[in-house]
Amino acid sequence: MGNWGPIGGAMLLFALFTGAGSAFVYQVEHWRHHEQRSSVTQLAAGSAYSLERQISGSLSATYALSAIIRQSGTIRDFDSLATEMIRVYGGINSLQLAPGGVLTQIYPLTGNEKALGHNLLKDPQRRTEALRAVKSRQMALAGPFELRQGGVGVIGRLAVFVPEGEQEERFWGFVNVLMRLPDLLAASNLDDLEKGGYGYELARLNPDTGKWESFATAGGSLQEPVESTIEVPNGKWKLAVAPKSGWKQSPFLPLKYLLVGCISGILALLAYLMLRQPALLRQEVRLRTADLEDANRQLEAEIRERQIAEEEVRRLNAALERRVAERTAELESSSQELKSFSYSVSHDLRAPLRHMESFSSILAEDHAAQIDEGGRQCLERIVAEIQRMKLHVDSLLQKAQVEMSPLQPQADTRGATATSGPKQG
Repeated sequence: MGNWGPIGGAMLLFALFTGAGSAFVYQVEHWRHHEQRSSVTQLAAGSAYSLERQISGSLSATYALSAIIRQSGTIRDFDSLATEMIRVYGGINSLQLAPGGVLTQIYPLTGNEKALGHNLLKDPQRRTEALRAVKSRQMALAGPFELRQGGVGVIGRLAVFVPEGEQEERFWGFVNVLMRLPDLLAASNLDDLEKGGYGYELARLNPDTGKWESFATAGGSLQEPVESTIEVPNGKWKLAVAPKSGWKQSPFLPLKYLLVGCISGILALLAYLMLRQPALLRQEVRLRTADLEDANRQLEAEIRERQIAEEEVRRLNAALERRVAERTAELESSSQELKSFSYSVSHDLRAPLRHMESFSSILAEDHAAQIDEGGRQCLERIVAEIQRMKLHVDSLLQKAQVEMSPLQPQADTRGATATSGPKQG
């Protein structure tokens, strides 16, 4: 992420965290929705099985009637037998016999009078299914459709063939089982779906068109229903089930996405702080380096100043030593002159000695604070030398008094010269 910078890297991580978190929430919600659909699928499968079992059980009565007809060629006391079979098999509204395809016996007859005499093989709306049942010699389920006697129902037809001779059979007719649709749905407990808050839709695959046709609905329009197939004789039905109020989403779904956003923001902020640390460290290193460079420059300047000061001190020491040497040479020259001159002008030195003594006293008294220990020692030596000089002068004078009488004028001239000499010095 070096080319992105801390902000770009944090934004990229925020997008990644948000995407991953949203995908996780979506997967959880998808799993919850899948569980909900699985539960409804099981419920639909149970209802479809109950309906399929009810149809199969009701249609079983046709096999019993067919067996009796094959054995006897007819059914005596059909009403009593039909009453017992309806009670045993259940879910049957009426049993019908149609010799040669014409309905001649119906139990119960009440409410079904209009169906008597109906020729199934000549009715354009019933003929195709009836012929298919004859050809297949299998149970055929017709409908649901509008009944001639009123209402909607489904009819199970079984073509009956009776022996004729030793190896041949002839078509006898049909044995029908009528199941009115509302009673069939009630017997299959489909009403429990609606009571449980679910809507359903029943559809059949039309054998002629190959399209699904809905024939029973409850609970209004279904949203993304689950489907379960019902196998019926010579066809298929389909049961679709969905919650009436639609599939429920988690009430906390917006909060979950908000939580994902907050967590992603916190993680992105932490990433930004971590990514920003190297830049801060580099900036801190630059600042520390600049401080060290300034300190080095100041130290170099101080070293140069110290070197200049030391050079100046050496120069001043050399000048001082030179001056001291010059002064020392001058003093030595003066001392030598004084020594050589003292022999000739010793009697004129009292005045200079007095002056020197006076000045020494003045220095010792008035300028004592400005003179160091070495200066005081020098003054003490000067005073001592003056005293000695006095002794020497006295000795010279005493000697001169004995030996220099003729030299007095010369001594006076020299004394004058000697007097003026120190004043100039």
